[in-house]
Amino acid sequence: ANSMTIRGEGSAQTSIQQGLAKMFCTFNGTSTIAIADSFNASGITDRGTGLYTVTIGNDMASGNHTPSTSCKKEDGTDDGNLMSVAGSGTGYTNVATEVRVLTRRVEDTALLDSPAVYVLTHGDLA
Repeated sequence: ANSMTIRGEGSAQTSIQQGLAKMFCTFNGTSTIAIADSFNASGITDRGTGLYTVTIGNDMASGNHTPSTSCKKEDGTDDGNLMSVAGSGTGYTNVATEVRVLTRRVEDTALLDSPAVYVLTHGDLA
């Protein structure tokens, strides 16, 4: 029901529903954090310097969804010396209800807040 399959590359069939992002969130990760734009994200939490949690509004079917993140450098430029990692933290495994994110400097791995953090995930909704 409500499923659509199209011809993908070559003769392969592609499910449109599985290829769509099920949640995205763009937020300011400095000072007072705030969501700039989102879909199916019900909130964000600042867990300390460079550590954030994005809560998924309508849960994923399992923790096996595929989150992805990126961010801007602390001065707002797009050069590659600041990186972000999704589903991070000691003992943390992906869960159906949230995506945890950390942002850090590449050269020394120090955690830093980012002025723009981008998070999305793909997978099946519950």
